[in-house]
Formats: sequence, structure tokens, C-alpha cells
Amino acid sequence: MAPAKTVLTRYATALNRVLPVPTQVASGQCVLVDLFARYPLKKVTEEKSTTAVKPGVLNGRYRVTFANGNHMTFVSHGETTLLTVKGKLKLQSHLDREEYVARVLDREAKSTPPEAAKAMTVAIRTYLQQNADRDGDCLSIPDSSATQRVSASPATVGARTMTAWTQDLIYAGDPVHYHGSRVTEGTLSWRHATAQAGQGERYDQILAFAYPDNNLSRWGAPRSTCQLLPKAKAWLAKKCRSGGACYKMKWGITNLTCLRSAA
Repeated sequence: MAPAKTVLTRYATALNRVLPVPTQVASGQCVLVDLFARYPLKKVTEEKSTTAVKPGVLNGRYRVTFANGNHMTFVSHGETTLLTVKGKLKLQSHLDREEYVARVLDREAKSTPPEAAKAMTVAIRTYLQQNADRDGDCLSIPDSSATQRVSASPATVGARTMTAWTQDLIYAGDPVHYHGSRVTEGTLSWRHATAQAGQGERYDQILAFAYPDNNLSRWGAPRSTCQLLPKAKAWLAKKCRSGGACYKMKWGITNLTCLRSAA
């Protein structure tokens, strides 16, 4: 009889189609996001008004005008606050961690194809854990191309659904990065991920290709469930080069077997 994990993996695609998935999941952990961190703000008005709103909690549709003359509209349901810091306007959102992940998915990628989007949510969540600062009880990270760009409006249903599928999952191990098109080890390429998804690969296979030395884990247990020991890794690499036993992941990506100790 096949192990339960093998059965679930084999029928993952079919299960994805029939199992209900919540469109919004709360983690209970907050993230403070400084919106438009690299772009000085000139004023914020209600969408159909020219009168600047006063600092405070925002609730409704708004238009933000930047110092460079550009502008955009966004929606807040009380999670975003207009602040004045040292005489300068600042927009800050107080988000649940999973809502943050979904908003980054909307801004940096898309919610389709599903398997690529799931992989992306894990990468986004892992990047947050690895790079966010602490501000009281919340994590803190700017909305910036130097970190992760965040949608100023609530996440779409599609993004929330993909985030719910991978709730709390991270890819523990080496630093995680992602890019729109660049394919390098340690960087998930969105373009390549969509191609992999189109070929039928699952999100865990996409992650394994991008981050070969990392492993799936959960937010509350950030250490990889299986750590590659340097001596074991070197020993296995030597065996592979000399024609000895070399293992492949079942989806065809050559990878070093994760050993807990070296012989």
C-alpha cells in the first residue's frame, strides 16, 4: 500500500479542483507596511475630491498624488493610515501577514497559473520572514522594489485563494529571492515558474528547482526539517562525480539528498 503522502501527491491536481479553499485566512500576526516608501507624497484626497484629507485612518476610495506629479487610486477599509512624520506625508498599512502575502502576489505576479502562484506565495512569505524588522508586536517592511512591492488596495479573491492554499508555509534554508524573468539558483523566476506550471509541475517542484538547498517548513518552525550537513553534502557530491550512487528527486530535478549525518 502506498504511503498517504505519496497518494496525496499523486492526486494533488484532482484534489485541488474539488476541495474547498477559504478566500481569506488570518494568521494572527500583523505586518506594518510603509506604502510607496521610495516615492514622496504630495497629497491624498478622496477619489472624487480635490481637497486634501487630514492625517488619520482612511476608509473609502482615495487618490494619492506623488511629488513627481504621478497619481493613483487605492482603497482602504480602515487598515491604512495617513501620517505626518517630520513634516512629510506617509501612508502606512496595518495588515494581517497572510493578507500582506496576497497583496504582494497581486503586485509582483498574478494568481494564475495556480501552481506558479502557490510557489510565489511561499517565496513571498519566506522573504518576509527573512528580511522584515520588528516594530512592537508587528513585523515591519517597506513597500519598495528593494524589498517587496505591495498593493495598496485589498488583495483580490484569486490572490487570497492562492495564499490560503499555502497558509503558513515557508521554504527554510538559504536566502530566498525572486525575479520576473531571471533564472538563477536561489531566485524564483516568475516567467520560468509559469512555464513549469504549464508543463504540469506542482508548486513544491517549482520551489525545489529555484531553491535546491531549502525545504518546506512552517512559519512557527523556520528551521528546515532536514538540514544538509557540509561533510555529508561534500561526500555525496564526490560520490556523484565518481560514478557512485546519486539520487534524483522524483520530479526529475537533480539534487543532493538531504542527509542528517555523514557516514
